[in-house]
Amino acid sequence: MMDIDQYSHCIYQVHPTTIEQVIKNESNFRPLAINVNALPNQKPPRITQPKTKQEAIQLANYYVSLGHSVDLGLMQINSKNLAPFGVSIADMFTPCKNIHVGSSILFQAISAPSKSIQNQALRCKSPCLTTTPAVRIEDLEMGMSKST
Repeated sequence: MMDIDQYSHCIYQVHPTTIEQVIKNESNFRPLAINVNALPNQKPPRITQPKTKQEAIQLANYYVSLGHSVDLGLMQINSKNLAPFGVSIADMFTPCKNIHVGSSILFQAISAPSKSIQNQALRCKSPCLTTTPAVRIEDLEMGMSKST
């Protein structure tokens, strides 16, 4: 478990409880969590989860160099989302940066007019302090129903 309140300044326009649920579902609160996605017509490689930030960075860089996309850190930010947010693989193993990018992606997803989720329940009631398509809306709906 983690104290999401200490990261509230990192969250962009999404309620902290929602972010906490996403983190629980995506990484089980492990800031160095990595998931390597399979290449077309292949099974995903089996990996041992890193024990240090340096190991996490090296492992992620290795698989990205082989053409894999890799899900990184607390909110499992996909490596394909790094360039649009101007962040690096290393940044995604810093909890605040990971949460900021993840909440930004999530905010974009729930703000899309075609989504059928109750956006009001997910957004902050007042403006957040700072500024998935890595996060699936279906996962959030399931996570929200667990906690309500």
